[in-house]
Amino acid sequence: MWIGTEYGLNRFDGKYFDVWTKAKDGLSSNEIDFLFEDQEGWIWAISTTDRFFSKSETDISLIHAVSGEVQLFQDKLGAHAPFTLSEILHFFSAPDQSLFFWTKDVLWKYESATGFSSQPCPDLVEPLSTLDGETIWGATENHIIQFDRNGHVLEQFPAQFNNKYKWLIPH
Repeated sequence: MWIGTEYGLNRFDGKYFDVWTKAKDGLSSNEIDFLFEDQEGWIWAISTTDRFFSKSETDISLIHAVSGEVQLFQDKLGAHAPFTLSEILHFFSAPDQSLFFWTKDVLWKYESATGFSSQPCPDLVEPLSTLDGETIWGATENHIIQFDRNGHVLEQFPAQFNNKYKWLIPH
């Protein structure tokens, strides 16, 4: 079990804790706000200055789940990444462990085997969430938009009034 804390990344094996920190292991930050595992067993430990993603500074450390090796995003993928960490507005993962990064007008999908692929998206006010791993939801000030996992628009729903949507809760 992996646990992100304000004091580093912890792995609990059911009996003992192993702890990774910035000083000891080279994490980009000790404050870990989000954790995702990719298809190759890398744990993406994401630190943000604003957990609600607005104008947030983002740091990403990757820790291999088996070896414990630590690499910073910019060292492992920075040369191949089509965006900088400061351009990320939102991120989430799908059940198949593909990762999604939303920038101003592009939805980036990361798969370990193929790297990054993109789908242009409307200039979104707020990327919201994925509910079932198959569809992704976002919002402009006057539409809720449903995308497939490749970022193609499936449907747009007009809002009843202008609003900046912040959260999506399945019901």
